[in-house]
Amino acid sequence: MEVSSETGYFHQYAKKFRRTLTTQEVDQFAALTTDRERFAYVNELKWRVVNELPLEQSSPAKGKCLEKALKHKCEGDRALGDGEWAVALKCYNRAYLLLPEENALEKALLLDNRSQVLLQLTKLDQSLADIDRAIGYGYPPDQLATLWERKARIFQTKKDFKSAVECYDKTIHYLQQYPTGLPPEQLAQKLDDLKKLTDTVYY
Repeated sequence: MEVSSETGYFHQYAKKFRRTLTTQEVDQFAALTTDRERFAYVNELKWRVVNELPLEQSSPAKGKCLEKALKHKCEGDRALGDGEWAVALKCYNRAYLLLPEENALEKALLLDNRSQVLLQLTKLDQSLADIDRAIGYGYPPDQLATLWERKARIFQTKKDFKSAVECYDKTIHYLQQYPTGLPPEQLAQKLDDLKKLTDTVYY
């Protein structure tokens, strides 16, 4: 594999990664004075594009394997349940790279789980990005309230209260439009709590 030539994979990766950076981010990087600071800065940003710019390349002979992907996802689910966030993230990343594009539902469910892990790792923007991807892949409508509520709470943590209110409104919408499995009394209480929370955030 070529590394430094114009046609090398890592050269192409670097160019694609560079195009994802804003002018402000480039200026911030340029202001750093040590290699340690530069590495930490890029290492944080790379998660934003981990899906679009995977460093792992599968050979045509191997292709994407659903069976292997689901195995990695199961391992990630176990790690998630045990609170081993770094292990879970590694497993979910591997699973995502292996999942065939046509397995949209599996991708959506995987991204939901990875979003939870990223949230636990306080990678808020990356968690939000995975939620949006999960929705884009056709996350089950009757479960969308969970994703929108997570988005709302992340925006609230980021003090983006306008976006938080919009997401809480979406949460209420999906709870009202789709069966949740909650008893009527619990659903009514949930909706009331969300409306009160929305008012608190808004005002």
